[in-house]
Amino acid sequence: MKTTAAQPARPPLRTVDVRPDPAIRTGLAAALYLALSVVYFLKALLPDRLVYGTDYLAGSYTFYDFISGQISSGVLPRWVPHVFGGLPLFANPGSTFYPVHLLAGMVLPTSKVFPVVLVVQFWLAGLGMYLLAREIEARPWVAFVSGLLFQFTGVTLSWVFAGHDGRIIVATLAPMALAFLHRGIRTGRISSFVGAAATIGAALLSFQIQNAWYLLVAGAIFTVFALIRFRGEVPGRALGIRAALAIGAVVFAFAMAAVNFLPFQDYIASSPRGGSQGRGYEYSVSFSMPGRLLRTRVPPLCEARQRHP
Repeated sequence: MKTTAAQPARPPLRTVDVRPDPAIRTGLAAALYLALSVVYFLKALLPDRLVYGTDYLAGSYTFYDFISGQISSGVLPRWVPHVFGGLPLFANPGSTFYPVHLLAGMVLPTSKVFPVVLVVQFWLAGLGMYLLAREIEARPWVAFVSGLLFQFTGVTLSWVFAGHDGRIIVATLAPMALAFLHRGIRTGRISSFVGAAATIGAALLSFQIQNAWYLLVAGAIFTVFALIRFRGEVPGRALGIRAALAIGAVVFAFAMAAVNFLPFQDYIASSPRGGSQGRGYEYSVSFSMPGRLLRTRVPPLCEARQRHP
């Protein structure tokens, strides 16, 4: 009769102490992002300081100083008399009607309006990226670090040197707009689509048309992604309603920015960029890569070396 060798006893299982993630809630994250933004731009908020920006000091400052004075006096300016013997404001209103800029210009001196806009926008950049990361199910501390990285990314901070407030406004609002659209498709809550409409409308009010166009394209792609992602979890009819609400949010955003776009329609024919006097569509695409070059076969590196040793 065979006897089996005794099996060695298994070591007892050891429990591992899994530490919970740092509890970084939305309120705490928002407070930290705001504090960091204020500290970063604190010098520009001091009484004897001014933010330097190449385009800002060369042109925007004088425009905004005149506009702020007119609005503070209860007059909605339509004509800037000090540039080229007179210039219609709707030709290039800049961020005049952007809510943060408009309100700050009513109560603050012109030298402090731009710094306040920067503080608010870089705060919203961090908060918006945090909300977007949490919306796509990132852990709280990962979302917080993502917000920090986006808040102080060189892409937007480099525009401070040029004084491009419009570009900064659109770029810093982009994550928040995407977060609202994704949450709206996921939950169907009206408040999310209202948030998307307000955010996109504010971006359009910056009058940075190029960047706003890219934001709209990104928003459309991200919305389609969300619709595909949740098609198995949300009934088709409800998903269609949410898609319609997303489109409605964009329509409402354009209605918010009508103060910029409607008066500008009458100016396009006289604009050197939009008119037919040599700067129409053909001029706009003249800097594109020619199709002939795209169709040309590029030889591999080894083949090129054989031809030209």
